[in-house]
Amino acid sequence: MAAGGLEVLGAVVAIIEVIDLGMAVARKLCAFCRDAKAANESMKGLSIDVTLTCAILSDLAKVMKKDKVVKFTPKSAFEIAEKVIQESKVVFENIRLVIERQEREAKQNLLQRMAYRITIASRSHELETLKVNLERLKSTVGLMLNVMILAGQVRQ
Repeated sequence: MAAGGLEVLGAVVAIIEVIDLGMAVARKLCAFCRDAKAANESMKGLSIDVTLTCAILSDLAKVMKKDKVVKFTPKSAFEIAEKVIQESKVVFENIRLVIERQEREAKQNLLQRMAYRITIASRSHELETLKVNLERLKSTVGLMLNVMILAGQVRQ
């Protein structure tokens, strides 16, 4: 059973919201990496991964808007897309929270800043875990995008 217009519209709107969040997170990461001496390569790479994930989500939204894809894509594919979009949102939110926490801690007094530098290592591990989750989601969205494109081509 093919998906209806409302499901597609809902998925596209959700994707756009997640893209906005992701781009805000990428900007925060870039600004933090530029301003903080403690920023490591992992954090800089995470910014690139967030941006790439947003680009793939954008491509998915464009494909989902096409009538030929909507007609021949099962409703379950759009339900899966919704779940992946929500997971992406959770990962972006978690990255944003880690960055905001690091920004707050960077503005504290000397003793607190020394303790902050010690906690950077644990935060790096936390960000690395989020990066792995982001990679998994990026791969899943990319796969969904390719399947939808192929489905549209096969049905022509």
